Amino acid sequence: MVSGTLLPENIRPYFWDYPSAELSLETDQSLIIQRILTSGSWDSVLWLRSQVGDHTLKEWLISHRGRGLSPRQLRF
Repeated sequence: MVSGTLLPENIRPYFWDYPSAELSLETDQSLIIQRILTSGSWDSVLWLRSQVGDHTLKEWLISHRGRGLSPRQLRF
């Protein structure tokens, strides 16, 4: 996982309600995962996978029981 880095420009619009300069994968991982999985584009999901890995995403889905994701998103 990359820590302490700013979110890329193409990811920032998903966090319009947060000061994006203050968000990082190290401290806000759960928020970033949830927002990208629920609202993100395919490119943003690919970016997320490259940053945190599939194992981390799987653990997040299990621990959150898919909360906030539609059945279609969960199947994907």
